[in-house]
Amino acid sequence: MNFGIYTANLISSHLKKTRLYLLVFLLVSFSQSNLANEIDKNNQETSNKNFYELIEKVRNKALSYTDSLPNFICRQTTKRYVHTLGRGRGWLQTNSYLAELSFYNKIEQYKLLSINGQPTSKVPKDKKDRQGSTGEFGSALKGLFDPSTSGTFYPEGSEKINNIKTLRIRFHVAKKTSKRFISYNRHTIITGYRGQCWIHPQNYQVVRLKKEAIDIPKPFPVRRFNMTLDYALTKIEQDKHWLPKKAEVWLSHRIASGISRQVNTRTSIQFRSYRKFSTGVKIVTD
Repeated sequence: MNFGIYTANLISSHLKKTRLYLLVFLLVSFSQSNLANEIDKNNQETSNKNFYELIEKVRNKALSYTDSLPNFICRQTTKRYVHTLGRGRGWLQTNSYLAELSFYNKIEQYKLLSINGQPTSKVPKDKKDRQGSTGEFGSALKGLFDPSTSGTFYPEGSEKINNIKTLRIRFHVAKKTSKRFISYNRHTIITGYRGQCWIHPQNYQVVRLKKEAIDIPKPFPVRRFNMTLDYALTKIEQDKHWLPKKAEVWLSHRIASGISRQVNTRTSIQFRSYRKFSTGVKIVTD
């Protein structure tokens, strides 16, 4: 018996089997890879579809927000703080306002009750004296989710806000489609903005909205304009409604008084004592 020929034939047979096993392995691996890619693709398409449907539900809720508000009256407290860079001082409170805010038949009225603790009958002529009304915050939602704004939205995950489990979403609105404007010393500009919103996953209500202005022209004195707003489920008589609870507005601008300085302002706003609107309702100042 020729062992050399036998050994060669045996090796050849093993090589053929090895090639066959390798071919089968590659075919199975390729099929599994294609299947995994197809599953990932389908999962991504499903995820994108679900996210799109979520945004549309949030959009419908936001666009009808003001129309869904009940007739109410509440107390609005506004405090302003200033910090000037280079002055060696921290934040200083400059003004505080107490106002009566009423909303009746979709019309908002604002009555200033006191300035720095002193009763007043002053009628606000400047928007800065009534910055942050509920109507403006309703407009903030509408401006973001209005289809003509062409905002882009990206999911970021879940997060608890005020003990509520929410979905956090990042957004961006380009300057060319933005409806957000900044006014300063009789000059007004349109800016783009970006930020985040936290969504209640069951009723699609915006629980928190945070946004900052972008693409501010360099010659414009205002360099920063940010806003954070919290909504809370508030009981008015027997019904509950999502209404503004508190807000923070941050603004930075340059001043030129010999030496150019940057002034930062922070406006803190709180809405409290919501109740049903009726004639004769009064808010007593503290």
